[in-house]
Amino acid sequence: MGTWPEDSDNMLDKRTISTIVVVIAIIVSMGAVIVYDNSLQDSEEVTAYNVVARVNNEGSGIYIDSDVLSSKGGVSAFFNDDWSVDASKAAKWGGLIVGTPGAATIQHVQMNTLADEMGLKFTLYEAGQTLRTDALYYITGINNATIALSGTYNIDLGILWEPQFSAIVESVGSHFVTLVSKNGIIKKTELEAYK
Repeated sequence: MGTWPEDSDNMLDKRTISTIVVVIAIIVSMGAVIVYDNSLQDSEEVTAYNVVARVNNEGSGIYIDSDVLSSKGGVSAFFNDDWSVDASKAAKWGGLIVGTPGAATIQHVQMNTLADEMGLKFTLYEAGQTLRTDALYYITGINNATIALSGTYNIDLGILWEPQFSAIVESVGSHFVTLVSKNGIIKKTELEAYK
């Protein structure tokens, strides 16, 4: 019988054992994280999650092309007096293209919720397609002021978190203005998204 390096069966056994040890270590460490995570449920101090929750506590805003806003009749044409939307507002929103940061963001969910409340479809916009008044179209990837202001995307309005929202509407030469920010409609749609 040869020594270990020359003995392929022993070498295979050692590799197998090493792999098993690593897999067990990973499983045990994940179990420890899950147990630790579950132990936090009864605690009032959940600092690990507070950091994540406080990344953006300034809210989001909806910006709109000033010409679109003007042609549609101003802010009051888009919202009811209590900042809600319903089917009566669908004609103002229908056929517009909105920029969102991405499909997995709360801003995207908020716009989808607004479209639903008005009875509009929330549909991915594809360049050159005919716009229908029964849909609010979206483009994803508009996740900062530079992109929104670049003119690369033909959007009528967009939704973004602070401070990017303010950078868009306050930028010199920007054709975007505030449609709504930090008010009941944003908070309402955030709550609806998590039901």
